[in-house]
Amino acid sequence: MSLENTIDTCLPICDLNPKLRFVSVKFKVIRLVKSRQVKSKRTGKILLVSDAIVADATAKVTLTLWNEDVDSLIEGRWYELRLGRLEMYDEAMKLSRGFSGKFIPISDCFDTINLSLNMSKPFMGQPPRRKRERSKEGRTFQGIPGRDQRGYCSNKEF
Repeated sequence: MSLENTIDTCLPICDLNPKLRFVSVKFKVIRLVKSRQVKSKRTGKILLVSDAIVADATAKVTLTLWNEDVDSLIEGRWYELRLGRLEMYDEAMKLSRGFSGKFIPISDCFDTINLSLNMSKPFMGQPPRRKRERSKEGRTFQGIPGRDQRGYCSNKEF
């Protein structure tokens, strides 16, 4: 069974989450960022990298392009990415082609593009964290009374 048989349908961008491994997405290239050269830590080779903002009818996301992919996409055109990869970098979700993925040019898919929901914002795909309330007694994790109970000023009073 090949990987192409496992991804039959294209997901909307708003349904992407970091737990997915391989995804297929249809999108329009909104903006291409100027490419830059980086040096690979592992091999020492100079690589060409660029980012692109892509969107569909549900949301937008950042697409990372490497080497030959930098010049292959054209701004304003529609593409389908098959077997793309989702990566987390700096707490933000980014989409990339990966080793087994491929870009396929397609005709226009959607009439409208949603640019208000950005899936590449930090912590976008994760549920909000629940904050713990401060202890009323002001004790530390070891059970020792806190600074204010021992007669010292608290850290927030400075």
